Amino acid sequence: MSESLIFAPTPGSPEEVLRLERGCSSQEEREDGTVRHRITGRHFKGVTDEEGNTLPGGEIRPEPWTVTELVDRAVKILEQLHDDRLLFPGP
Repeated sequence: MSESLIFAPTPGSPEEVLRLERGCSSQEEREDGTVRHRITGRHFKGVTDEEGNTLPGGEIRPEPWTVTELVDRAVKILEQLHDDRLLFPGP
């Protein structure tokens, strides 16, 4: 259920959202005083090593997603629920 709260307003794929890590959210205060909420995650499509082999762990996205304040708050709550590295730890 919590992954739906984050996935719905996020441009990432389900795999990208499920692999979000603790500390992935940040805020950027802009010159006009508004705050931009950002999520840094991994992407997987087309990620290969120097020899063309697919990297199953993907790589950090070059540009974070811009998300709503609600998504930012959801991430912070998830971080308080457990100590795992991934926000959505497996079974």
